[in-house]
Amino acid sequence: MATVSVVNGQSINGVYSDGEVSLHLEETEEGVMGLFADSDGSYYEAIFVLDEEGLIGLLGEYYAYIPFETEELTLIVMPMDGNEEPIVEEAVEFVLTYISELQKDVQQADYSQIRWAPIKRFGSDFYPSYVLATSTWAQNTTLESEENSYNYYGDRNGYFGVQIDKFPIGSIVRIEIEGEPLVKKSSYTITVSKDGLTEIFPIMEYDYDALREIKQAKAVNFKYAIYLNNELLGETLEVVWTRSINDAVFIGQDHHGNTHSLNFIFAAYVNENEPDLDLELGKMLDHNIINSWKGYQGTEEEVMMEVFTMWYHFQKKGFKYSNITTQSGSDDRSSGQVVRFVKDALKSSQANCIDGTVLFASFLYKIGIDVSIVLVPGHAYLAFSRTEDGSQKLALETTSMGGLDIENVSSTGGQRTDVDQSYASFINAIDYATKAYYEKAEPGIKQGNPEYMEINIREARQQKIRPIK
Repeated sequence: MATVSVVNGQSINGVYSDGEVSLHLEETEEGVMGLFADSDGSYYEAIFVLDEEGLIGLLGEYYAYIPFETEELTLIVMPMDGNEEPIVEEAVEFVLTYISELQKDVQQADYSQIRWAPIKRFGSDFYPSYVLATSTWAQNTTLESEENSYNYYGDRNGYFGVQIDKFPIGSIVRIEIEGEPLVKKSSYTITVSKDGLTEIFPIMEYDYDALREIKQAKAVNFKYAIYLNNELLGETLEVVWTRSINDAVFIGQDHHGNTHSLNFIFAAYVNENEPDLDLELGKMLDHNIINSWKGYQGTEEEVMMEVFTMWYHFQKKGFKYSNITTQSGSDDRSSGQVVRFVKDALKSSQANCIDGTVLFASFLYKIGIDVSIVLVPGHAYLAFSRTEDGSQKLALETTSMGGLDIENVSSTGGQRTDVDQSYASFINAIDYATKAYYEKAEPGIKQGNPEYMEINIREARQQKIRPIK
């Protein structure tokens, strides 16, 4: 690695990079000429001049400074104020490593062995539900290991990318991916700074509204293009089977053969922001079981009665169990399940195990109750706490709602036997699910069995898993 210094007369000619951005420097009689290549594919020229401690210059509309006597080249970029003075507080620092001589390696490089190919996050299909659920995912929450056997650049949670190999050190590679009408052209540029397999996942410019409107699976053309040193190297077209927005991918195998649990996806179907919730909550109060929604501001008994009020309301609406889980298509490297959105479940009055759990979770989380989705082999049910500290956790088997035809329950002696019988069915559903939770689900979760999982909605929101719709 070259020593970055001109104090002793050593040349700093060369290409410096951190993999995502690069800086080309060349000493001339006028000063040090610079060319900065950003990861978005843009280029900025600069002329640096010597001062006592380093090189200074303008990089586009930014002030740029390279201090001397550093182990690796440090490029400090600062915007300028109205008086063309650098704003030090907004400085961005790039620590760049010397990777090649300025022209020699590129001119003599052997490009005959280079390879590239499109890659996708999971399997062969595209799940818009995954993209929408993780659209604001914190970057420290990633499915990619930091200790990869390959070089990785771009979006740590990206879905579409390109894999390259055998590109000479110092090559500038730009990839472009587009899949209209779902994805606008998106690009990412790197300077190859390491040998070996490299994967590039651009931050894709999705049309999120278009993704939400995919009610049926369909084929979408995706176009991949790769540029080498700003010259088109190749293009390819791929037909991608795009799943319905209701297809929730909960297991995915990546192109390296690693299997990922994606059960967090179910939290994205919980939607406490659905406008119809307020309307339904108002209708629930009309049953005169409770006077208001208090959440944990009330007693444990009042919390129970709030959950029961929802149960009774859905029975009055005629909710029935539906075992519709068939996906729109098949992919042997991913697994998914059909999940209705809250609004659709309310309209149809039908719900499978995950639909009913998502429905209850949306309403309970809306009124401030700590709630979770519990997943066990082939089934899902609800868990909630009667107390804010979580010490009184119960579970609810939502599929039992349809076990009572409440509209045909007779009234005798002026008693509201429909409420009484509904409450009895509610307690049975509580007892059954709570026993299953503590005897099977909780031990399986503690043992790390991947077939048992509890998805807490509050924690999912903290991890930036957002409602899809």
